[in-house]
Amino acid sequence: TTPSVPPRFPGAVSDDGDLRTLLPQPLSSHLPETINPRPSEPNPHSRVFVWMSKAVRERERIVVRFAGDSGDGMQLTGTQFTQSTALMGNDLATFPDFPAEIRAPAGTTFGVSAFQINFASYDIMTPGDAPDVLVAMNPAALKVHLRDLAPGGTVIVNTGAFTDRNIEKAGYKSNPLEDGSVSSYRVIPIDISKLTLAAVEKSGVSQKEGLRAKNLWTLGLLCWMYDRDRQPTIRPQLPDHGLQGLEQPVRRLV
Repeated sequence: TTPSVPPRFPGAVSDDGDLRTLLPQPLSSHLPETINPRPSEPNPHSRVFVWMSKAVRERERIVVRFAGDSGDGMQLTGTQFTQSTALMGNDLATFPDFPAEIRAPAGTTFGVSAFQINFASYDIMTPGDAPDVLVAMNPAALKVHLRDLAPGGTVIVNTGAFTDRNIEKAGYKSNPLEDGSVSSYRVIPIDISKLTLAAVEKSGVSQKEGLRAKNLWTLGLLCWMYDRDRQPTIRPQLPDHGLQGLEQPVRRLV
């Protein structure tokens, strides 16, 4: 039977908009399936929902991979998502993947950093092989990790980073989002860079500083998609612009 979905994210601020207002196409056909909590898990919040429609598809396991430039904060994003997942009662295994070169030029494939998490409703022993969901923060991350994505998997791409220069630095001859390179996958194109700057606009930080929060914007999106608790990340030492980057997706999406 289909589980009842809570009306909104716990502790979130309601807003008139939702994720569909941020995307050029309906998202319900792109979102990955959800996973069940452990049958013996007493914590009712351990359920994992994708809140986009009344129909909830369930899976026992999901593998998510965050990938971006070294310095994009993918290790932090993965670590915080892992912490929230562990507190929700799901079993998990992780695999941090660091760049092949120290201080590789930004936007190149040599400087791509990634973090993979495999979380499930049962005991698991490995971080997973082919990810079900790939979060690509730039063309280089897509270039390096797309080949590992499961057939028909979901790709969340930061379209704000797909400039001509970044596409060329990644080794593409044309925009992979337009030339059919990702046509066999479910693609969710979001200008994360633009939406992050909008989220931190009132904090008074510069554009360069504001873009540092795009990993937290992404974290907020994945927490919303999989019903993860954001409170373990919201701490007094978190910079104000980082906090707004995390909260804004939920305010806009729920």
